[in-house]
Amino acid sequence: MTMIKPEMKEKIVRAAESLRSEGVAKPTNEQVRERMGGGSLSHISPVMREWRASQEQSDIVVIELPGELKAGFDRVAAELWQVASKLAAADIEAVKAHAAEHVAMADQERDEALDEVARLESELDRCRVAVSEKEAETRAALSEKITIEQKAIGLASEVERLTQELAVCRQSIESFTSDNATLTANLKAANQEIDKLAKANQDNQGSIEALKEERATLTANLKAANQEIDKLAKANQDNQGSIEALKEERATLTANLKAANQEIDKLAKANQDNQGSIEALKEERATLTANLKAANQEIGKLAKANQDNQGSIEALKEERATLTASLKAANQEIDKLTKPAAKRQQK
Repeated sequence: MTMIKPEMKEKIVRAAESLRSEGVAKPTNEQVRERMGGGSLSHISPVMREWRASQEQSDIVVIELPGELKAGFDRVAAELWQVASKLAAADIEAVKAHAAEHVAMADQERDEALDEVARLESELDRCRVAVSEKEAETRAALSEKITIEQKAIGLASEVERLTQELAVCRQSIESFTSDNATLTANLKAANQEIDKLAKANQDNQGSIEALKEERATLTANLKAANQEIDKLAKANQDNQGSIEALKEERATLTANLKAANQEIDKLAKANQDNQGSIEALKEERATLTANLKAANQEIGKLAKANQDNQGSIEALKEERATLTASLKAANQEIDKLTKPAAKRQQK
């Protein structure tokens, strides 16, 4: 049986007495609970049982009997008592035991009923908590549903925007592919021009070698002439005309040798300049080829992955502009190198 605290008993009794003072002769357990503002019937019921018993005892009115009736009652009572004592003496203990057994059983049933009431009230509280939790979960689910719907609307807008960007990206890739073909053609023409310059440089190299050989021949002839002059001077020949002629020939040979050396130096310098320009053009051609290859690879990646990054396309456009500028500079340099070669060929 549930133990009831004294303060709870006092609260229940005050509620019952308050109801009785308001005219409720026999307050019920439910009325008391309402007056208390809540509570367990397992606590209220036993306290109210005791309270009702005490109220019944206090309500008994004792009326004093008249003297004649009292004497008659006393005599009859004495006789009845004697008879009752004789009749009840034999089994009074059995009756008491039987009554006590019934009382114990009634108390047990009462306690079991109160325990069941307490269990049901606890179960009711648990159900109320569960219902409250379910209501909170339902509200959270509704809020999450609204959030998901809003996200879905935002994602639909984002998909539409990305689709538009994809169309623009594809157009840019097609345009860049066309420009790449043009760059490839220009690079091919530049390579052909470089090959022509390289061939012309080889021809110049041959001319320089021939001039070097001629200079060596002139040097040998001059050396031989000087030796001959020395021989003639040493022999103290009188043929002054031959000596003067030889001196003039030596002067002519010296002038021719000087002119040949100057021409050789010019050709050698021009050849070095051409060689440096050709090497630079070759390096630039290799750079352009590598850049073009990298650009083609980037285009392939963009076309395959179908990326939506507009920034990458802008970077490729800038790289295309850089390649175009580099190719233009290479063409200008080729034109500069081609003009002197053409002039030399005309000469």
